[in-house]
Amino acid sequence: MPIPNGGDIDGELQGHTALVFEGRSYDEIAGLVGCLRRDISLVKKTVTANGLTAATMSDEQ
Repeated sequence: MPIPNGGDIDGELQGHTALVFEGRSYDEIAGLVGCLRRDISLVKKTVTANGLTAATMSDEQ
């Protein structure tokens, strides 16, 4: 998914984004989806840098 400021969250990481918006911890997300903490960090940094919210993400889909 292209981000307005030039970033990108691919399909696999989009699922992680919803959990980030729910306020889940890195360990919770990693346990639920079987990803690396590095992937979660990338999502959180992209979300923060681009000022994304759950509402803006659902508008873009």
